[in-house]
Amino acid sequence: MEFLLITLLIFSGRPAPECRINIDDPSFQNIKAALPVPPGTPIIGGLGYSGFHVKDVTDVRTTFIEIPRRSDLDLEHLLFNACRFDENLRKYVFRPVI
Repeated sequence: MEFLLITLLIFSGRPAPECRINIDDPSFQNIKAALPVPPGTPIIGGLGYSGFHVKDVTDVRTTFIEIPRRSDLDLEHLLFNACRFDENLRKYVFRPVI
């Protein structure tokens, strides 16, 4: 069975939030269409939000894709909303760059 495992990379001293989007989820195809060509752009870690890690799993292969913060705001919103992450995290993920 194909699914996406999406991890929100946000350093908080706690395990990174993640969710699984199954192939029958309405947002699955939208996310797949929006993902960059693997492996994506490498993520530079640090404190706070650094991006998303997407694991695309099928019966025959697993592909890892990295989406660094602010590299594709539309995709970042799509991932955050599809996963229904805690709304308290939104202010850290989509904080304006000063």
